[in-house]
Amino acid sequence: MTHHHDLGVPVGDGEYASPAKFLLMSAFLVYEAKKAGSDVRLAARNILDEIFESAKAGGFMKGEILETLMSRCEKSQRVWTLAVEATEAIGDTEAFMSALRRAGIRTEGVE
Repeated sequence: MTHHHDLGVPVGDGEYASPAKFLLMSAFLVYEAKKAGSDVRLAARNILDEIFESAKAGGFMKGEILETLMSRCEKSQRVWTLAVEATEAIGDTEAFMSALRRAGIRTEGVE
């Protein structure tokens, strides 16, 4: 990838989200957005699975706790802190975007 994304993960129309926010948005699609299409929910589930796998490989061992809290739709400082820890275990934004690509998410041309 030739771009360095200091601003975060490009989500379209020149907007960026931090990796932690992107993780929480994916959890929202899986656990809360009941009207989202099945393809969207499946993509979000794939993202969560890859993020947790990559975070665990990076030393984050609280994935089950974080997933349980997200599945309960908990919005708290604890959830945010765990999301940040999980994504930091993956590495920088480029490493996070590599995890998204492994989850089958196209990241080219999103900016």
